[in-house]
Amino acid sequence: MKTLLFILLGAGISMSAMAQTKVISKRPEEKEIKSDIKVKRAHKKAAIKNLAKLKIKQAGKEQDVVNAKRKEIHQDAKDLRALGVKHPTRDAKKAIRKENN
Repeated sequence: MKTLLFILLGAGISMSAMAQTKVISKRPEEKEIKSDIKVKRAHKKAAIKNLAKLKIKQAGKEQDVVNAKRKEIHQDAKDLRALGVKHPTRDAKKAIRKENN
């Protein structure tokens, strides 16, 4: 009876300790993907504004940057998936939203 009590007590303490620890990403690719998403969003907004003002050449150049960043994001996501991260772009977007709020 005592051993069962000690086992349950130990399991409860270890589970509560594990629940309190933060998971900190130490992979540089995760930071890269977050910055790439931020840059892509900024250039996309600029391209839309340029199109609204009928500055088609500038909008085209901005769209080229958006496409290049999109390819970088997909490549970083592919690398992270190979390392075992399940949804890297979704996690990065959630982190950006959390930073903004």
